[in-house]
Amino acid sequence: MNRTKLAAAVIAALGITGAAHAEGEMTPENIFAKENFTANIAFTTDYRFRGISNSDGVAVQGGMDWGYNGFFLGGWASNTEFSDGNVEVDVYGGYTWGWSGLDFTVQGLYYMFPGESSTRTEGLDPPGFDPSLGLMPGDAGTAFPAAPAGSVQPYAGQLPDIDANYFEVNFGIAKTFSETYLSPSIGFDYNFSPDFFGEDGEAHHFQISTGIALPFGLSPYFNVGYQEVEGDEFSAYFATPDGYDWWWLTAGVTYDVLGFTLDLSYHWVDRGDACGGAGDPACQWNGGFPTFYNNYKYSLESNTSYRDLANDEIVFTISRSF
Repeated sequence: MNRTKLAAAVIAALGITGAAHAEGEMTPENIFAKENFTANIAFTTDYRFRGISNSDGVAVQGGMDWGYNGFFLGGWASNTEFSDGNVEVDVYGGYTWGWSGLDFTVQGLYYMFPGESSTRTEGLDPPGFDPSLGLMPGDAGTAFPAAPAGSVQPYAGQLPDIDANYFEVNFGIAKTFSETYLSPSIGFDYNFSPDFFGEDGEAHHFQISTGIALPFGLSPYFNVGYQEVEGDEFSAYFATPDGYDWWWLTAGVTYDVLGFTLDLSYHWVDRGDACGGAGDPACQWNGGFPTFYNNYKYSLESNTSYRDLANDEIVFTISRSF
């Protein structure tokens, strides 16, 4: 579930890993010059997307980008637990420009999960499982609570055809005060999806990012975001009609050494109300991501629950761009 990009100035200031498109004075003659292409690779102790762990552990990531006179195209990939094939591939393209001292970015992003099946699951990806049967694949004997009174479960007794791939539009605005002490930066991003992960209806994401440049090459940063999902196919499969939402924040610091960027960060996610135990309806219906699918333990994923993916965590990432 990646890549929200900030304007180039904020990407550089905050040390955010991922694609950074080439910019500068260019002419039509060198549109495909090698200087317009960049590549990146990263190793991280946990792939976090908007606060949520997507890899439930170590991830290897990489991408490639092309940029020309503000236009950019790119691709990025990572291992993930939200796919039967354990792979995520994102492609994106857009335009960035400066005006009145501000940097603007508009882009489209398409998130793909190669090898993903729309009618079976490893546990953490669509379609999930059938609540009417009270069981999950590999979890024989473990009951799932019935839908609350008045709720409708349209997929009872069947495996629905739910697609994981989805599209987003991103708009970003950023400002770097390069002439000010410590060169503080601030950015705002808005992402909209007409049909979010798991065909789950409209989704809106808001993010504010800040950073400064300290002496000795240290660059602290702080990001806070809010994700809201309307709820449709995937939500209906779990008989949760009203969708879900969550707050998240990340605080970290980057340091460049020998051409590598080291990133140490702390991640926090709003966990919603406390669960009384696996399958507790109080976990299932309160609308937050960590409790959206309740506290059920997925035996096929080493007894991981969605709630575990929102645990507070310190993440270390090492990356390099070429």
